[in-house]
Amino acid sequence: MAIRIGLAASIDTITLYNRPVEPTYHTSYDTYDEGWQIANGTFDGWNETTASGVSCRVQTLDYTDSTSRTLLYNNPFGNKLRFTDASGSTTYNDIMIDNLTGIMWYWDNINTVWRLDVQTYQDILPLIAAYTDSEGNSDYFLPTRSIASSVVTYTSNGSTLTNTDFRSTGVATTRMVTCTTVVDITTSVWTPQFQNRAAWSSVSKTGNQSTARGVPCRIIPQPITPNP
Repeated sequence: MAIRIGLAASIDTITLYNRPVEPTYHTSYDTYDEGWQIANGTFDGWNETTASGVSCRVQTLDYTDSTSRTLLYNNPFGNKLRFTDASGSTTYNDIMIDNLTGIMWYWDNINTVWRLDVQTYQDILPLIAAYTDSEGNSDYFLPTRSIASSVVTYTSNGSTLTNTDFRSTGVATTRMVTCTTVVDITTSVWTPQFQNRAAWSSVSKTGNQSTARGVPCRIIPQPITPNP
């Protein structure tokens, strides 16, 4: 009796983004802050893909690179660069993609519109929400503390940005402001401390904050097809 042996159909493998801790601070003090973003579904589908019949793995760093800027698996552009522009290179312009987490960042933070010595915290929240980038993306928001943490490396002297290509922010005393209110000081928000020994500090929501910058970010949906 003849036995027919068939080959099993191959299953596509999708590389999911390795998201930061999902934001959970549900109390909202200001429109477009972390609590508002949660209530309005910004983080829905945070770790979910709509693809079916596929095998999934989670993107990770290649730990042979001590700078945390090389991926273990290919990114959507077919290379292993953690940080790229919208074409997969590092020319940037106004867009910087973190291909580890799937968070897209505004790169050129010298922009005076989102400087807290020009605008207040309450001013920049709606300005960032109204921003549209060169690729037509318009779902930007001020990062939460957990999202900001994903591009920060903690050292004995404070914090540093994992990617020093961020223009202006993280240089000297310039700080990245978040939309996460300090629990016991609701008139202030968290910001990474890029000097001294503290990992985090806070800035007031009002008044001139000359060293603080608003850095818009947006969420790229989890992929539904394999990376090249």
